[in-house]
Amino acid sequence: MGSLAAGQVLAGRYRLVAPLGRGAMGEVWRAEHVSLGAPVAIKVIVDAGFDEANPMREELITRFFREAQAAAALRSPHVVQILDHGVDGGIPYIAMELLEGETLEERLDRLGVLPLAQTAEIITHIARAISKAHEVGIVHRDLKPGNVFIVRND
Repeated sequence: MGSLAAGQVLAGRYRLVAPLGRGAMGEVWRAEHVSLGAPVAIKVIVDAGFDEANPMREELITRFFREAQAAAALRSPHVVQILDHGVDGGIPYIAMELLEGETLEERLDRLGVLPLAQTAEIITHIARAISKAHEVGIVHRDLKPGNVFIVRND
């Protein structure tokens, strides 16, 4: 996955453990906070066209960090918590809580049609997250099953 490697440390704080996924311009990695030993997820922009020569680079970084700041302002069990953000070695990153579970897309691929009660529960939780975002003026522009995460918890 891209130019990052397991074992690499970002910002002197986050040791990359394993890739979790890849999107259009970035990657998400399972990582560990070096001094705390706490698991985190690290989202980075690593697109090949994202270099110093790209005239859109600063705007992309600004949008990326605006996403982090907006998400950090949300306090909801239905929204991932943002812990940190910055740039290390030219790589913009966002550190967030590491969620355990699967995306809605993965669940649908695995199970096919979901039972009505489970579908209603998932939709209710999605609506709560979107409502919370709308309260602070955030519009999610990429809502799809791959971006809905179903957490394993009690």
